[in-house]
Amino acid sequence: MRRGFTIVELIVGFGVIAILIGTGMSISQQAQRRQAVIQAAEGLSTTMKIARENALAGKKDTIACAAPLDGWQVRVQSNGYVLEGVCGGTKFFDKTTTYAMGITNSPTPTVLFNPLALGATAATITVSGSGTTQTVTVSGSGEVQ
Repeated sequence: MRRGFTIVELIVGFGVIAILIGTGMSISQQAQRRQAVIQAAEGLSTTMKIARENALAGKKDTIACAAPLDGWQVRVQSNGYVLEGVCGGTKFFDKTTTYAMGITNSPTPTVLFNPLALGATAATITVSGSGTTQTVTVSGSGEVQ
C-alpha cells in the first residue's frame, strides 16, 4: 500500500498549479488593460460633453476674458487631451488629462465647440491600446457619441 506522493508527482502538481496561476494573472492583466482603454475613451467623451455644455451656456471667466467667447475646445493629443476655454484668442481655462502608458489617440484634432449652439468641429477619434479600440465621435452640430 502506497502512502503520500512521490517527488515527481509533487513537482508535476506544483507545475500545473503555477501554469494555472500564470494564465489567470495574464488574463486578469489583459482585462485591466482593456478596461483602461474603455475608461480613457469614456473620459474623453465626458470632457467633450463638458466643453459642449460650457460653450452652450456661454461660460467664461469674466475677469480674465473681456472679449467675446470663442468657445470651449478639446485639444486631443497622442497620449491624452486638454480642455480649454478660449476667449478673444486667449485661453482662460486649461485642464490636461494624460492616459496610462500604452493608450493612444488617433488622429489628434482640436475640437472647438462654438458658443450658443453654433456647432462644433466634427471629428472621430480612436482611442486604442492593448488590442482594444474605442471611438469618440463629435458631429458638426456638437453631438458627442
